[in-house]
Amino acid sequence: MCLKYYNMNRFIQITFVLLLSVFQFSGLQAAKSKRDYSIKKIPPQLLVNANSVMRYYNETVERTSLKSSIKKVVYAVTVLNAAGKQSGYFAQPYFKYSHVGNISATIFDAKGKKVKKVTTDEIMDIAIESAVTLYSDSRAKVISLDYFNYPFTVEYSFNISSKSSLNMDRWQVYPTVNMSIEQEDFTMITPEDDPGLGVYYYLNDTSLKLDIKHLEGKTYYHLHVENLPPVRSEKFSKNLTDRTPVVRFAPVSFSVGGFTGSYKSWVDYGNFICDLNEGRAVLPKQTEQMVKALSARLKDDREVMDSLYKFMQDKVRYVSVQKGLGGWQPFEAKMVDKLSYGDCKALTNYMKSLLLAANIDAKYTLVRAGQNASGVVADFPSNQFNHAILCVPLNGDTVWLECTSQHIPSGYLGSFTDDRYVLVVEKDGSKIVRTPAEDENINTKIRVAEVTLNTDGNCVVDVKTHNRGIFYDKNYKLYSDTHARQKKALLDRLRFSTVSLKDFTVSESFDSVPEILYRIQVEIPRYATHSGNRLFFAPFLFSKEENYKFKQKERQNDISIRRNVSYNDTVVFHLPEGYIAGKLTPLKSCSSKFGTYSATFRIEKNDLIYTRRFVMYKGTFPASEYHDFVAFFNKVRKYDQTKVVLMKAGK
Repeated sequence: MCLKYYNMNRFIQITFVLLLSVFQFSGLQAAKSKRDYSIKKIPPQLLVNANSVMRYYNETVERTSLKSSIKKVVYAVTVLNAAGKQSGYFAQPYFKYSHVGNISATIFDAKGKKVKKVTTDEIMDIAIESAVTLYSDSRAKVISLDYFNYPFTVEYSFNISSKSSLNMDRWQVYPTVNMSIEQEDFTMITPEDDPGLGVYYYLNDTSLKLDIKHLEGKTYYHLHVENLPPVRSEKFSKNLTDRTPVVRFAPVSFSVGGFTGSYKSWVDYGNFICDLNEGRAVLPKQTEQMVKALSARLKDDREVMDSLYKFMQDKVRYVSVQKGLGGWQPFEAKMVDKLSYGDCKALTNYMKSLLLAANIDAKYTLVRAGQNASGVVADFPSNQFNHAILCVPLNGDTVWLECTSQHIPSGYLGSFTDDRYVLVVEKDGSKIVRTPAEDENINTKIRVAEVTLNTDGNCVVDVKTHNRGIFYDKNYKLYSDTHARQKKALLDRLRFSTVSLKDFTVSESFDSVPEILYRIQVEIPRYATHSGNRLFFAPFLFSKEENYKFKQKERQNDISIRRNVSYNDTVVFHLPEGYIAGKLTPLKSCSSKFGTYSATFRIEKNDLIYTRRFVMYKGTFPASEYHDFVAFFNKVRKYDQTKVVLMKAGK
């Protein structure tokens, strides 16, 4: 995750709220207007389920040359309550090839009366850095409001002049969830006398209407929406970009840092990347000789690749480089070899150079990374990527290498880059392909628990949890966290009101798939309930951890299950002396297009053994099937809460 474009947008998402590409148009020029921002002027239907309202948005972008453009923006947001306060913040990133100016901010109260105008001194100019950033010229203009007398409105205006046209604004109608839209416009202006300064566009929603006009030697692309209700936050939904109206723009030709390129096709864009990388995969002679000696000792290319991958992991570490062309162009392999660090581009290029020295073909590959990243539009060539990985076509198979991790095994991608379109870069042959999707046998959580149950209803529990695939990715932070945080997180997951921790460990292991294993020993008082000569308890220890309960009665968005996953549980109860199990519940099972579930009970000597397997199937399902979806999960939840009864022997 090291390309400049991604880091800028990631900063906005994490620190404040997206400073969007959404819009308003007034006579083909973005211009401030005196508007009535009284809360009473908002149509009542736009206040339902809304935390904020986009009152007005007007953005105009004009291409002035191959490498330059000017953007003018005026917008106003009414913040209705504390939950929507981030919508009132301002954060606009910029870097070496862009400049932000003419920033203005004014706050209005609920009646639309002007409260204050933000002064120049209140506009912060900060560096965008992270713990892994080595050096960067990425910065942001930031305004953090100190006025929270809800509801209130804040109006912003600013300009951006750019000296790079590699990336162009997209118009995303909804900046965030629970924001309604009163009025938005977006205008793209291009000169007609130079075809290279034209733009391509892509609309993901047929409800959007693009108005194209030709006036005085210029082409105007204008889009407008108004009076749109908010989009809700709902479980099992796609990324906001993938489920709401978006218009993408890409320049026919572009220039950055002295390099030119085109988005006429993926091949053209791939050739631009090849130009950036040209001559940067040359190793020092000593390293090249080491590679050749190593490859001569091993029997096949797979062994050579695995050994070189391990060599790279041991030698280098990941750091982010976001300075000048560093957001797009990798370090030379010689520099990485000398310094032993680099960003995703540099490390991918370095790994490629190692393989090339061993006569193994490898292809630099661009990907939009992130566990829940928006999808790449495969039929719209443009810079939609934020990360680099390596594609190795090996003996009729394809191996994918993530070069920024010092932990994962060769050939493992994980949820950061799995199952998505990527651009495999090759001179005059770049193409879009898809990375592999892991099945539920890889994306699995396996829990094995031993429970010693006492006659007083208390129990001692020893749980081993194997987290693989996506569950490894989700738990890696836990593995690398402090002892105190690990303890708290593990106890929180059990979600018992009273629990006493006896011991725990968290470890990492590798095979073809990495695994985070945590073992926890706890004592849970009153786990079983007394009633006369009987004890009642639920054998599924983790029902509170996996409580699939849905608040909404109706669904607004399509249902999205992004990956196949499985949960496999075995719980062995050592029954208290003098107690036997009553009549056991028969097999509990159900299946649907969304997944399958089964749970069984059996007795072995004086042990009650409960086994459970729950699988969710990847897919996108229409909102009209929401009631079937909820019914399936309600059944799973009901079965998970099934209780068994123990009776005193002879009673």
